[in-house]
Amino acid sequence: MAFMNLPWPTECLHAALKNGSLSYWGFVIYRTTYTVQSDAAWPQIVDLITSYMKALLYYEYNDKRRDGDKSTVYDEIWAKYQLTIMDDRQFNGASVFDIQLHFEKWVEAQGKRDDSTMYRMCMVIDDESIQTLLEAPPGENRKLGRHIGGPVRFVKVVEAFPELDSLDEFQGWMKCEINALWPLWKMMSDGDEMRMSYDEMKGNGKQVYGAI
Repeated sequence: MAFMNLPWPTECLHAALKNGSLSYWGFVIYRTTYTVQSDAAWPQIVDLITSYMKALLYYEYNDKRRDGDKSTVYDEIWAKYQLTIMDDRQFNGASVFDIQLHFEKWVEAQGKRDDSTMYRMCMVIDDESIQTLLEAPPGENRKLGRHIGGPVRFVKVVEAFPELDSLDEFQGWMKCEINALWPLWKMMSDGDEMRMSYDEMKGNGKQVYGAI
């Protein structure tokens, strides 16, 4: 079906879902904090991540569409969105490097190394991240309170099998503003290393990818 000029990563994701090489897509999320506060907030945090991914995906549709274009491709992509939640107390207090090792083993066990974005990086939500997300507006209101000097809502993203140098500042992970999760997903779909986004972030004088 002819459609708007899709961004290449979006086109590739849709094609993979249509031809069956990918049955679903979405982040693998590790929970690494099990406080009373996080227990109460966890369902809302998961819903929050989903609401931002959906809002960002359809923002791309509205940005790219022409008169007469339908949202069919984006609807088909969203219908196959599914998070993989690693919610187990064995991860309580785990470092990003502990999670990186577990994620890499999980990917290898499925024979999915470098297979798609969901196997190239995972998300870590620890207590530091949760504190920034507690008062975040839902994705459909994602611009509320977002301004220079305003609160930065972030999670941590960890790359599987990064190529690292002992002299690198980049250590295979970074903080990512939740408004930048879909752009980061697309960037990793290109097969680019996370260090490129990290270097861009540092070049802009930021500590969180996507922060304004």
